[in-house]
Amino acid sequence: MGSLEDMDLSLIPYVDYSELRKLVGAAAIHRGLEYENAGHVSGLRWDEGKLKLRGLVSGSRGKSYETAVYFQEGKTRITIEETSCSCPVGWDCKHVAAVIFRSNRLLEEMGGDKTPDRPLQIGEPAEPERTPLFTQGQAARGKVKPPKLAPPKPAAWEQQLETLLSPPAAASPVRWGQENQAPVVRAPMALLFELVEETKRPFSGIGTSKDAKPNAPANIRLGVRPVSRGSSGSWTVGNLAWNTIYRLAYADDLNAAHSEWMRVFHSLFQASHSASANAKWIFLDGFNSPLLWNMLDQAATIGLELVTSRKNSSITREPIASVSADILAMPDGGIRLVPLAKVNDAALDPSRIGTIGSPAHGLYWWDAGNEPDGALSQRAVHFAQTDGTMGDSLRLLVDSRIPVDVPAPSRNRFLELYYPKLRSTMDVRPSEGTEGLPEIRDPEPGPDSDTWDRSASRQCGPPWQGCLGAKAGGQHVTLP
Repeated sequence: MGSLEDMDLSLIPYVDYSELRKLVGAAAIHRGLEYENAGHVSGLRWDEGKLKLRGLVSGSRGKSYETAVYFQEGKTRITIEETSCSCPVGWDCKHVAAVIFRSNRLLEEMGGDKTPDRPLQIGEPAEPERTPLFTQGQAARGKVKPPKLAPPKPAAWEQQLETLLSPPAAASPVRWGQENQAPVVRAPMALLFELVEETKRPFSGIGTSKDAKPNAPANIRLGVRPVSRGSSGSWTVGNLAWNTIYRLAYADDLNAAHSEWMRVFHSLFQASHSASANAKWIFLDGFNSPLLWNMLDQAATIGLELVTSRKNSSITREPIASVSADILAMPDGGIRLVPLAKVNDAALDPSRIGTIGSPAHGLYWWDAGNEPDGALSQRAVHFAQTDGTMGDSLRLLVDSRIPVDVPAPSRNRFLELYYPKLRSTMDVRPSEGTEGLPEIRDPEPGPDSDTWDRSASRQCGPPWQGCLGAKAGGQHVTLP
């Protein structure tokens, strides 16, 4: 056995890049090329009698590993019989790849475009088609035909580009005792949506049951929870829960990208809550971060589905929604204040909507269903991001799901005391045909931008309130 500098390099077999990649795997070949380029391979030796290539490779932590590649001669070609290394992996590792890359580079530098003499072809001509190659990993050794070590050979720069263009896939962590087990099929995950009706006390605070509102709607919230696809093909909860979501990092049977998304989703929700999350549900009215919409965009990118628990129900993300307050004149002379939510210019039923986040950055709503008293889990649910953040006053109006009815005798009091305040806190839009309602107009700036018009024939407040007036006989008059 002698050093490569003292012998004919053409005696060493040349290993094709694609064959080496299938022998050691994508990750190992990528690291092996980095080691060879960095000059970590030394002490290369070739033993012609044993057809053995040896080398010393310096690892990432400064420790050197003895690496060997054993070849064997067949009737028509030379094949790799086995490899060995003193590193923890033991064989077919990145150090083996580094040693072969080094010997290949020396062969190329020796002959330029000249094809090395090996592999040997004794007695029979080479087969016209290449034989199947090694499969990736140590577990496949001896179960497939050996590779044909023959030209064409890629140059060193081609090998580097191949590595750059085919980066190694992120390998799943190997658990103790699972090194030689067959890979597990990873089940996809989904985010399940469901309307949850919570029990509401008839009254709270000081008072009696007589103070409770008899027509107050039930407290209906939109909850989400993680599910995975079971062996039957349906979505199942299994042992998934938000309070143990961190365990998904160790779940080898679930889609890795989906489980990571779930952990980030939970962390984003929990960031604005001091108490631990509900083990079963995350309610979207408490998902305060607008990054929710970025997360849902990413879910679509990675193939994580949004599902419901019933076949006759559905969940749909809609385009941008707009929300304002609508003021209606009642036939008896009273005034009604209701939320006005629109999607695609279609108004939503204010009794079947709710907000997402606080401050609210989204809406959810559901249809009436075929049966008015049917289960909520059988409804079609929709949700959308709003075109702006809602103030707390408008959010509370939306979430109440009941109108504010001002009786006719209190009309003037409402117009004088409450309407200007509503106008300063939310977008109020009186319906067409409403008569006698005050006109709120933007203030007219004076010479100084910090002042407002006090000389106009209308009652003006600070710039954030606007000016209050009323129409009478076609003339603008000032309310007293």
